[in-house]
Amino acid sequence: MPSIEECFAAQHGPLTCVAACLAIIRRWRGERIDEAAVRQAWGDPPYALAVHAAADGTYVPTDPDAPSSLEYLRAHLKDGWVVITLQLAPRRPAHAVILVGINSTGALQYLDPADPAEKQPFAMSEAELVKAWTGQLLIARRPPT
Repeated sequence: MPSIEECFAAQHGPLTCVAACLAIIRRWRGERIDEAAVRQAWGDPPYALAVHAAADGTYVPTDPDAPSSLEYLRAHLKDGWVVITLQLAPRRPAHAVILVGINSTGALQYLDPADPAEKQPFAMSEAELVKAWTGQLLIARRPPT
């Protein structure tokens, strides 16, 4: 499986986080692609996780306030990578990131295409996730084994 550094694709525009996340997911699966190629295929932003990313996984809208949604997210994260959207102040609109694992302290590790690859993965607590999560998630198709 490729490393995070090999998979990372930077976000190059203010509304292109979904395209960058999907470029990262596709690289994780072994495809050589960048955000520009995804944007070219999709047209102009903004991009909706439910519409544009559907071919790359299973889109699931959940209630971010329901405890079962967090359990569902954690269960799928154990099996692979999950794209979610967060409402992070001062960023507007929602911002897409990729959850890639759970560290030894139980924090959720994630990649943010808006930040440099060298600093990643970042970590957030469940409390931080619940505070910012919109409830949208895309369970990415796993790379071939």
